[in-house]
Amino acid sequence: MGDDQTSQLRLTHWENAIQTIKDHPLGIGYYNWKYYYPSNFNIAKVEEIHNTMLQVFVELGYPGGILFTIMILTAFAMNAKTIREMRSIDKAENEIMAAMARGINLGLVGTFISALFMSVLFYPIFWVAFALTSALRHISINITKQSTNITKQSTSTLKKSHHYELTTHLNEKQG
Repeated sequence: MGDDQTSQLRLTHWENAIQTIKDHPLGIGYYNWKYYYPSNFNIAKVEEIHNTMLQVFVELGYPGGILFTIMILTAFAMNAKTIREMRSIDKAENEIMAAMARGINLGLVGTFISALFMSVLFYPIFWVAFALTSALRHISINITKQSTNITKQSTSTLKKSHHYELTTHLNEKQG
């Protein structure tokens, strides 16, 4: 990859992280890299792994890494569903909700890509995105329910109106 010292050091951290994952499939413990790393590898200066996904798997093991991956994928799926639902209901406020969900997804893409080169697991950005996704999804569900109820009420009222008109028309013909 790179010939500079920073790139080489980063590659060394990644190789050591991958070895740690192999050696400790259940992880070394939350925020323990800085203690584990110097005592198990010939490294003078302890640095972050510089890859959030590797950090998750190193510290939280396969269970935590898989759960974190599922959380990211679920956030994308929830936002995509919110976008579809909000677009199907024709109101300006719903377009804003769809735009917010798209923005969160784009932000997650950017954060995820940058997280492949930095350790940001403990930064609030992922967690705020997950919270916003959950809140938008909850609002979307409620709006969709309200819209469905209004549509059902409108259909019921329309049916009653047609029934009344038909009954009135038939009564007038008979009378």
